[in-house]
Amino acid sequence: MSSSEIPKSLLKGYLLLANVLNSVKIEKLLVPPIVQSGSKDLVLDCQYSVSDGPLTVQWWFNGGVAPVYEWTPPLMPRVKGILEGRLDLSYKVSQSPIEQYRAMRIIQVDPQLSGAYTCVVVNNNGVKSQETKSMQVLAPEKEFELLFEHKFNRLVEVTCYVNSVHPQPDLTVEYNNKPISQQTQRSWRRNNLLYDVESTAQLTVPVCSDRIEVTCRLHLPQADYTAIKKRLLHFGPVQCNHGWKDNPDNIIITLALIIILIVK
Repeated sequence: MSSSEIPKSLLKGYLLLANVLNSVKIEKLLVPPIVQSGSKDLVLDCQYSVSDGPLTVQWWFNGGVAPVYEWTPPLMPRVKGILEGRLDLSYKVSQSPIEQYRAMRIIQVDPQLSGAYTCVVVNNNGVKSQETKSMQVLAPEKEFELLFEHKFNRLVEVTCYVNSVHPQPDLTVEYNNKPISQQTQRSWRRNNLLYDVESTAQLTVPVCSDRIEVTCRLHLPQADYTAIKKRLLHFGPVQCNHGWKDNPDNIIITLALIIILIVK
């Protein structure tokens, strides 16, 4: 019987059975969105369901030209690129012969591992399933300084500095809970992808203020991380002559005394 003579219902059944036998599906991809630099034993897991038969599991990093991790049972996994020397290749996430090396155990995390991770599972018939998730490695500041330098009269230069942070930071000097308008931010990136950042602002201190509070705000938008440094700047005792123009209440009081004298 030719294929043209096969009933449509039976043909659909054959196709459905073939799809089931050849099926491969990623059920869950476990990649944390944010992880702290220096973390140890981080596991990235790719959970899948497949029909019986040979398969290959691949992990790709940032859409590279080749997988950084590849495992075809019963062979041992192969590692290259940025993950070379960073994985515990003895780690087994399962005892199943077709799942035991599906996950990657990273020995120690650093900012260079920030990026998009794609898991690809391919069966012997070339049917594949893939999914991608991104991971951002957070490196909090090692130093956080807020310094003052008195220029002249009541002009003060405020400098805020942080070093060894990741991802790219935003550093803002604030006064009265608002960013100071006249400020400059500079940043330097090290070979290990960590950033050093400096923000400098000019602030004119209000007359008669004996002290002010200045805030420096560090924000890492991609890691949803914020740190704040505050300092008080003291000027010592301040003598202020409140004339009529500076204090309207004095005018009212003086006028009242004049009126009283006239009445008497």
